[in-house]
Amino acid sequence: MDDRQVTLRVKDYRDRDRPKRLVLAGEEFVRRFLLHVLPKGLMRVRHYGFLANRCRRRRLAQIRQALAVIDATADADTAADDSAPTYICPHCRQPTLRVIGTLSPGRSLHGRLDNHRT
Repeated sequence: MDDRQVTLRVKDYRDRDRPKRLVLAGEEFVRRFLLHVLPKGLMRVRHYGFLANRCRRRRLAQIRQALAVIDATADADTAADDSAPTYICPHCRQPTLRVIGTLSPGRSLHGRLDNHRT
């Protein structure tokens, strides 16, 4: 660190986690650092509910069962079915999205899953 620059040791995940040096201007370092500071009164929540780490696998299995969703890896023939309409992916803009199931209006998961606050 000097009057104008900050040098950091970082892991380059694109280059097999090799350690490298990153030199940033002081203003850029402060800008990047402040991206992690939340406004007063807000609290960062990483995951909660069915995505909480301690119960994620079990809850996702329960949700899939309650929705009667077929495991995508279980039947490759179904995934390759060309009769199903495809939709444009908003991320890659390719016609790769397929409907694997639908929920009727008003269908609820209440009562199908046990208490989610375990």
